[in-house]
Amino acid sequence: MLPCVNDCGSGGGVHQSCQMRHFELQDWRAVQTRSVIVVALASTALAIAGLVVAVVASVRGYQRVGRVISRLDVVADPPPADTVALVDRVARAYGLQVGLVLSDYPISFVWGFSRSKLVLSSGLLKALTDEELVGVLEHEAAHHVRRDNVVKLALALAAHATLLFPLARRVLAWRAEAVELVCDEIAAGRTAAPLEIA
Repeated sequence: MLPCVNDCGSGGGVHQSCQMRHFELQDWRAVQTRSVIVVALASTALAIAGLVVAVVASVRGYQRVGRVISRLDVVADPPPADTVALVDRVARAYGLQVGLVLSDYPISFVWGFSRSKLVLSSGLLKALTDEELVGVLEHEAAHHVRRDNVVKLALALAAHATLLFPLARRVLAWRAEAVELVCDEIAAGRTAAPLEIA
């Protein structure tokens, strides 16, 4: 027999009402524990679903950019040799590989995470002066040095895993703009004519 939970002084006996309260308390604790477990499992499932969505979106984006690059017009004239030498010199200083796309469209971006590749178009190399080109290269090198692609991926995964996804997308958009401004400032500070680059 269970002792009285109310310590009502019944001499060790158990009142019917005290026994019912004891069982109600046990039932309430069991319900509370089950509720916590259900909430934890639901939160984990939601986070995993968000991560899956983020990974699928990242892979699809990677494939889209690859398709766009493969479809670019490859009938453009190659850039001047001295311009290519300038690009190689700046890229080598930052440990960047260079990919040249023969296209008249001006293209410039850093691609990849651990071994980043600087992708430039021949149209961009022909359209810019040497000073402007150095500014673009320093801007892209700043993205590489800061590991912006890795941080962007990590933040996108975290944003998809949160319940505040719409707000997180706005924060990511704000961060993307802020990163571009920071890289512009870094590039302007590293060039010989920062006012021309700005």
